[in-house]
Amino acid sequence: MTFKELIKTDMASVLSETDEVAEAITYTPFGGSGTPINGIIDREPGGVSYGGDGQGTDQEAIVTVIDDATTGVTSPAIKDSVTFDGKIWGVVEVTSNDGTGSHDLRVAYHVSTEKSRENHKNRRRT
Repeated sequence: MTFKELIKTDMASVLSETDEVAEAITYTPFGGSGTPINGIIDREPGGVSYGGDGQGTDQEAIVTVIDDATTGVTSPAIKDSVTFDGKIWGVVEVTSNDGTGSHDLRVAYHVSTEKSRENHKNRRRT
């Protein structure tokens, strides 16, 4: 067995163990059906706010999945989605890790903070 094959085998082993590092997620290709798989989720604290008055925040995370047709994803793409923590996260960037047999998916979840006209007026007065 080559060194690359050993790394892929180790990665597959780590991603199959939800008691330790991996978590159950659902991967859905754009326009397709969701498939339950495992992934390692690196939740990034905070979020990126945008809009002149803080109208929304994008929370981001990195999800590592195995490059496998049965237990992972072979061709991840932007606009696909990943469901975990009860939320649907959109894939915004894909990095394939040649040699480890995995993909890193940067995913984002938009949180809208809608403001009423009255709240906006009150905030401007202070």
